[in-house]
Amino acid sequence: MTVCIGALCKMPSFGQGIVLCCDTRSVVPGSTSSDFTWKLEILGKRTSALLSGQLGAARELAMMYREYLSQRDSSVPLTEENILDHLREPPRRFKSKLVEQYFRLKWAVSYRDFLDGKLNNLPESELLRISSDVNNIRFPDETCMLIASLATGEPGLFTVFPDGQVFSEENFAVVGSGYPIARAALCQRNYHQFCELSYALYAVYEAKKLSEGDPNVGPQTAMWVDYLDQSGRLIHQSIDGEGLEFLESQFEEFGPRLAYGVGMPPSLESSLASDIVEVDEQKNLPEAAASGGSESPQK
Repeated sequence: MTVCIGALCKMPSFGQGIVLCCDTRSVVPGSTSSDFTWKLEILGKRTSALLSGQLGAARELAMMYREYLSQRDSSVPLTEENILDHLREPPRRFKSKLVEQYFRLKWAVSYRDFLDGKLNNLPESELLRISSDVNNIRFPDETCMLIASLATGEPGLFTVFPDGQVFSEENFAVVGSGYPIARAALCQRNYHQFCELSYALYAVYEAKKLSEGDPNVGPQTAMWVDYLDQSGRLIHQSIDGEGLEFLESQFEEFGPRLAYGVGMPPSLESSLASDIVEVDEQKNLPEAAASGGSESPQK
């Protein structure tokens, strides 16, 4: 798995933009892993995506996005009202492909054959299991995607989940196994879409660094800033090594750190000290009682 983060932000002199960030780790289950994997895909005009999960499946889905977005009716422009409907179509097609693959590989029939009753000779329990299998088909290895788009002229973030559902996100979006940590970090920073670019860069970088607490999130970081210039041209700005070193220095100054030598509330400290005294007093019991003798204390 991985972590992919997108955050809307306020750009100096250019309206709003999007900060994108991910690790570069890829894992092949039962095989090997790499910490130098490219996870950014261009889906269409002013639209890109970060990939998570099984990269082969994620890239196949990205290819379906490119094909769909290039073939759609260009006379009908993408708007804030219709873009979500368009972004939901490729995952539907991908899931249909997975369903078709399930029937052809397991039962040597098409999904249409199944609907037409070709497998009705099977026991009812088996037919119920097939229906359950189809209902539970998901993208391989929890494959998901974070889409960043400026195709409507306004920045938008969208998440594609392993069950094929697509959602529009506000302020920021996170996918991957590092989701809980990264999302919590951005919430802790009270992050919102009107944060200045400088704050956005740090908050997103910090969220990624903290998500490295998940063993599936790699230590390497890749970051970009997407925005439209004054002529409406997409600017896709990569944060280079020097920029990442600067963000790392900020993280060392402002990020969470181990708390050594912290004190306790005075009331609790004094209470614990009293308990220690009471335990020490047990050492002063009469010799017979201390040694387990037979004398009984007088009532």
